[in-house]
Amino acid sequence: MKLERLPPIKSSLQRSNHPYLSGAWTPQHEEVSAWDLEVIEGTIPADIDGIYLRNTENQVHQPLGRHHPFDGDAMLHQISFEGGVASYRNRFVRTRCFEAEQIAGGSLWGGLADPWARRSDQALARMAASRTMPAPTLLCTLAKRSQPSINAASLTRSTLKRSTN
Repeated sequence: MKLERLPPIKSSLQRSNHPYLSGAWTPQHEEVSAWDLEVIEGTIPADIDGIYLRNTENQVHQPLGRHHPFDGDAMLHQISFEGGVASYRNRFVRTRCFEAEQIAGGSLWGGLADPWARRSDQALARMAASRTMPAPTLLCTLAKRSQPSINAASLTRSTLKRSTN
């Protein structure tokens, strides 16, 4: 297996026993690309040619108030299959708000579990611009494909609405 690690992101998140910040839900702060993944059992059929793309949330900074699972920053995971071989890569979606919090070194906006945020349209709009929104997986296909290119700026609510109709 060949592995490439990208430069680390800034994180202010502290260890926690919160059920959505520990165990299987522990946020992943590392972006990697891995090729020629080891197959633990059996083989990958050579005629499978496609990708599985998953949208998840990864909390990067310590919450300003309470934590909600949907408050995490968006991370896309991709597993590619071609010629009986699998590869993996993951990347944070670098929105304006993600970049602003990277510069600040911490959270700038509250989340869904904060009572003041629920009353503030502006706070919710800011949070929606930087966080993973509860929505179905954007793409899951094993059809013939070319390497995908994702432009996070084009992933708007109207784009999501059109793609699910």
